[in-house]
Amino acid sequence: MKKIYLLLMAVVALSVFTACSKEEPFSTATADDFPRILDPIFPNFENGDPGTMAMFDRTVEYSIKVTVTPADFTQCTWYIDGEQVATGTEFVKTFDAGKYLLKVVATNDVGETYRTAYLSVKPLDGEPQTDPDANYLGAPSCDVTVDKGQNLEKVVAVIVNGIEVAVRNAQYDSFTFTVPDGLAEGSYRMLLKDAAGNTYGGNLLKVTADALITGGFERVTVGAEWHMTGMNLDQVASLSVGETTVTNFKSQTANTLVLDCPNVEVGPHALSGTMKNGNKVKFFTGGVMWDGVTVTVTKETTLWEGYHMVSWEKPDGDPNKVFSGVQQEMKSVGVGTKVRVYYDIVEATYHQIQLNSGWWNEIPGYQKRDVSEPGVYEFVMNKAILDHLNAQDGFLVCGHGIAVTRVTIE
Repeated sequence: MKKIYLLLMAVVALSVFTACSKEEPFSTATADDFPRILDPIFPNFENGDPGTMAMFDRTVEYSIKVTVTPADFTQCTWYIDGEQVATGTEFVKTFDAGKYLLKVVATNDVGETYRTAYLSVKPLDGEPQTDPDANYLGAPSCDVTVDKGQNLEKVVAVIVNGIEVAVRNAQYDSFTFTVPDGLAEGSYRMLLKDAAGNTYGGNLLKVTADALITGGFERVTVGAEWHMTGMNLDQVASLSVGETTVTNFKSQTANTLVLDCPNVEVGPHALSGTMKNGNKVKFFTGGVMWDGVTVTVTKETTLWEGYHMVSWEKPDGDPNKVFSGVQQEMKSVGVGTKVRVYYDIVEATYHQIQLNSGWWNEIPGYQKRDVSEPGVYEFVMNKAILDHLNAQDGFLVCGHGIAVTRVTIE
């Protein structure tokens, strides 16, 4: 009898459990709860910037759906690069190639919360592309150089805010264009156009009204003519190198500023400036605009400065097979002069640098080097090297997995 009783109790317990499991789930969140985004998990910030949520080809339709609470009382809004593009818990879109900032904001009567992340959209093989991590700055009627890209020799025009402008000096990794006149301050997505009329995604262009110096301010030779580039430079009233202020410029345009470097001691000095309206001149470096920077005053003279990728694995005729930016100038460098070739490292399976004559023969006494980080290849010009360069059509920098950034003499 005891066994029958226990069996009946078990059946009753199971029946109660089964009945309870058939209840519809219900939300315990109310309209008084602060909104929360539960899923998906967005990547952590990296060095102060949002992480990358997804990387995909431009032909892929990207979709994402968020789970929020309290679900019945929360609205979601989606933004790309600060512009609202959708509402609701799901977002679906195809993109041109480029890097985009995705933001979702969950809002209710109590408050709001948000998540941000980058989307990295890859071009197809062979298509023009800009550097996805580059920050491009411009000003109306000023020149902008887009560099560190790929297949950019195919680009004939850039479209900014619906305005098409022709590009100049298009090479594999760079081109130059003039920002359309009349653009208001703000950020604009660039489109790249090829000769067939096809368009491809590009980076954001930030248009500014500040006097912004973007190049030529990092180092200068004492007493030499100092060339700086940027935008709105015709609005610069003065520059200060340490305690010395310069107000007279040899040349001044919207894109260029030329002055004689004041006679200061060799070494690092604070560099700042003032605009004609009293605002501070800005300096762009490391992806950030600064009110002041440090300039290195040296006895070095810069023969060439820029960013030129080099790979001897490229076919003959490709501009990036070698660096020839100072090919003929080096034939007149004096004996005893120190020559420095500064280089960066680019993505490749190996990294080598070799200093050659125009006939691809090594300069006497200096051999090919394996490198693994940015650096400088220095040599002292002697009679043997100078005769070698003059007999064999000048000087070339060869190698693979590197980019020449500066050539100087002292």
